[in-house]
Amino acid sequence: MIATKVNGQSFASREKWSEIMDFIEEKWDNNYFITEFDFGDGFYRVLLSGSEGWNGQAIRYGKVFPEEKVDELWQKGYYITNVGHDGKDWIVIMSGIDQITDQAWFTRSTFEKFEESVSEYWAKGYDLTKVSYGNGTYLGVMSKGLNWGQSWWLWSEFPSEEILDAKQKEGKIITDIIQFDNKIFALTSSNTGYTKQRVHRNKDFERLRELLNNRWDEDYSLTTVGFYNQEWILVLSK
Repeated sequence: MIATKVNGQSFASREKWSEIMDFIEEKWDNNYFITEFDFGDGFYRVLLSGSEGWNGQAIRYGKVFPEEKVDELWQKGYYITNVGHDGKDWIVIMSGIDQITDQAWFTRSTFEKFEESVSEYWAKGYDLTKVSYGNGTYLGVMSKGLNWGQSWWLWSEFPSEEILDAKQKEGKIITDIIQFDNKIFALTSSNTGYTKQRVHRNKDFERLRELLNNRWDEDYSLTTVGFYNQEWILVLSK
C-alpha cells in the first residue's frame, strides 16, 4: 500500500484471470489504477482507484518471478506496487509513480532468511512496501523515498482491535497483510500519509462489501486486502 490521493474506487472479484483482466482494462480506460490485488478462496480480487500522481501501469506474470520484465519496466520509470501468487504464477503490478526513488526485490526460502534480508535493506534506508508468498517462497519488495518507520507481527491470530488501536496511537497503520504458512503477517508503518484506519474481517464477502460501501461514505479508502484462515480482511484508511 502506497498512499495516494484517491478520487473514486472500484472493487471486483472474479474466478477467472481473463475475467479480472477484462475488468482491469475497462477501468484503465477510465484512468483508474490497481492499488490493491489479492488471490484467495479461488478468487482474484482487485481494487482500482482514481489515483492522483500515477502515470501508467502494467502487469507482468510468470511461473517464476518475471525478473527481466521487471527490469525493463524499472528502466521506464515504473515501480512494483503489488505482487500476488495465484497458486500457479507470480503476478506483478508496476506503476508510474513519483513517491519511490529506488527499488529492489528478493526471494527467500525461510522466514528467518526473509527477516534478515528486510533488516539489511532497512539499514540502507529502504522500506518494505510489498510482501508475497507462493510455492514455499517468501518475496519482499523494498523501496526508497518513502521514509516510513516499520514493524510487523507474525502470529497465529489476527491482531486484536486493542493492539491495532495502540499502534494507531503510535502513528502506525497496517500497510500489508498476508498469510505465511499457518500464520498471519501484518506489516505496520508510520509516516504513510494516513492517520486513521478501520479493519473488517468476515468469511461472507458480500457482508464485507456492505461495510466497504459504508466506509466509503465516511471518506475512508480501501488500502489493503488479505485472506487468512478462511476469512477476508479489508483495511480502510484515511
